[in-house]
Amino acid sequence: MTEPRFNYYYNTLRSEPEIEGVIEWLMNTIPKEQWTLAWDGGRRWGHMTTNLAEAINSILKKIRNLPIFAIIMLTYKRCNALFIKRGRKSMLNLGLAKFIRK
Repeated sequence: MTEPRFNYYYNTLRSEPEIEGVIEWLMNTIPKEQWTLAWDGGRRWGHMTTNLAEAINSILKKIRNLPIFAIIMLTYKRCNALFIKRGRKSMLNLGLAKFIRK
């Protein structure tokens, strides 16, 4: 999205009577860098898109040529292990170690 394209759609929306005031509220409440591609500087919500794609590719690099079912199961197991690990860590930080199953 470029600035001229953003301006075109912005002006189109401003001319719609049923959403009068919504655009002004949005412009005054949330910085444009957080909700537009024209002003985000190559980032989206604080993440660089290329780095996100590279992170996903590095995770899937070893399993890319497997059948789809195997990819889904391995992704599920990795996510599950991550949630368990992070959950235990947060419980330890909260002082709830007695509730952690071993």
